[in-house]
Amino acid sequence: MAEPTIQLGGGNWAGKTDNLLGYYKKGERFYKQDFTFSRSTTGTYTDKDGYIQEMPYNLLQQSNDFDTTWGTSSVTISSGKSGYNGTNNAWSLNSSSEGYLFQYLTNETSNTLSIYAKAGSVNNIRLRFFGTSNGEGYFNLSNGTKGTTSGLANSSIENVGNGWYRCNISINTTISLVRIYPSVSSSSSSGTNGFVYIQNAQVNSGTSAKTYFPTTTRLNMPRVDYLNNSNGSLLIEPQRTNLLTYSEDFSNSYWTKSGASVTSSIVSPDGTTNAYKLVEDTSNSNHQVYRNTVTTTGSFSNTIFVKAAERSKIRLNSGSSSESVSFNLSNGTIISQTGATGKIVSMLNGWYKCTISWNVTSTAAQYLLLGILDDSGNASYTGNGSSGVYIWGAQFEVGAYETSYIPTSGSTVTRVAETCSQTPASGVIGQTEGVLFAEFSVFDIVSNIKAISLVKSSSPTSNAVILYYFGNRIAFDILNPSGTVSVITNITNALQLNKVALKYKSGDIALWFNGVEIVTRTNTISLSGLDKLEFDFTTGNGFYGKIKQLQVYKTALTDTQLATLTTI
Repeated sequence: MAEPTIQLGGGNWAGKTDNLLGYYKKGERFYKQDFTFSRSTTGTYTDKDGYIQEMPYNLLQQSNDFDTTWGTSSVTISSGKSGYNGTNNAWSLNSSSEGYLFQYLTNETSNTLSIYAKAGSVNNIRLRFFGTSNGEGYFNLSNGTKGTTSGLANSSIENVGNGWYRCNISINTTISLVRIYPSVSSSSSSGTNGFVYIQNAQVNSGTSAKTYFPTTTRLNMPRVDYLNNSNGSLLIEPQRTNLLTYSEDFSNSYWTKSGASVTSSIVSPDGTTNAYKLVEDTSNSNHQVYRNTVTTTGSFSNTIFVKAAERSKIRLNSGSSSESVSFNLSNGTIISQTGATGKIVSMLNGWYKCTISWNVTSTAAQYLLLGILDDSGNASYTGNGSSGVYIWGAQFEVGAYETSYIPTSGSTVTRVAETCSQTPASGVIGQTEGVLFAEFSVFDIVSNIKAISLVKSSSPTSNAVILYYFGNRIAFDILNPSGTVSVITNITNALQLNKVALKYKSGDIALWFNGVEIVTRTNTISLSGLDKLEFDFTTGNGFYGKIKQLQVYKTALTDTQLATLTTI
């Protein structure tokens, strides 16, 4: 079978700011193909280890461009130095009178600062956190030992070769500023005049340093999600806003606790110790936490991450008993749902993502309300004052289905819609014949067309090959000067992962779905000028879902090849 001229995913994922890297293969060699990617905000995803992470997880901007968003105080910096990784991307940091390099953060909680460093004219480096409480650590770069530390949860130094070390400090409080100092000793930087070499700074959530993730503005970075999928899928979502302004801090008075209280507790789905336990009191009543969010009509979705403690059953509702879903956290099932649709997804370490989605046509107050149920499933019962469930990461969004988690800490936060496209070199997209193949799932069967297309960018409405979902139907359009070829056919599993291939050739058109040829056409077509692949068609038909893999062939494939390609 001929090699695809464009490939994306299939377990081979790489990305950088403003780009998602596809590839093609010649012989045994792979060559990259840049896809243009845009979101203009950060977003979250589930990493390979099962934890929810922000993309990118490095919370610093310009992580190795120290002359940009970084501030300086009595230091000078110089680029082009030989680095630990064989590049010339390291910097010298030269201090006079206890100078330092710094960058502000936005009230980040429980983090690790790491940087690669090498001794210069002085042998030590000092790393500092500032925030709710302060912490610092010194590191001797001549012998790879730790010096004085204070206020830290953890610190370490790792030899990476050629005189370079990776130095790390961790703290469990909210931080707003990091500083990096050259130092004359392992206990004081006072009076320092001299330099050290530095490279690749990072702040990440948690109490250990993650693999270095380079950043520029931290925006427009594609997300590959590994939730229940070891090969990963590109996540493309519409714009959504989390209307809850404190999505994680359930101790805040923003959240009303009725018949219950909260205590700080365990590691959450993002890998840090920031989850709470919702504890029932001893009253004979409901035991719940809730927040009134909006008063209006429409479609809404509430999501919260929950884990069983002494109690293993909960109920989510909209604030009205007419819309509710009950969940069993011991086996990950829905017990009942009334006037709403529920969804439960297994996460790491016994956590579940629980969702309730509903629609209302009469103006009323809409809530996120989580209530503990007793072992018999009762919402009102006499509590024992100690039992409860663990909770983290609440989200209230306007929409008929839930999207990925959007963390907030004092204001609502919007994740902008994602777009993805590629304009390859001439000859990559087949003009008179070819195949467009994708393995993907969509998020809903309610909203508008979700399209993947090959188009002539200057006149897409007269030269295009379009594959799309619409409701519980899969369809294609071939727009060409010889006329339009359109097919719509019903399917039953649009929300599941499917493999779909559209073969286009004059007199030989076919749609394959999960190993079966479901539509054929013999229309004459005369396409030309196809020069762009996009997860959309024109404007307003953006594809939103998960793409496990995508391939484009510049020649038509045989039935046997198409059956093999699309078989689940």
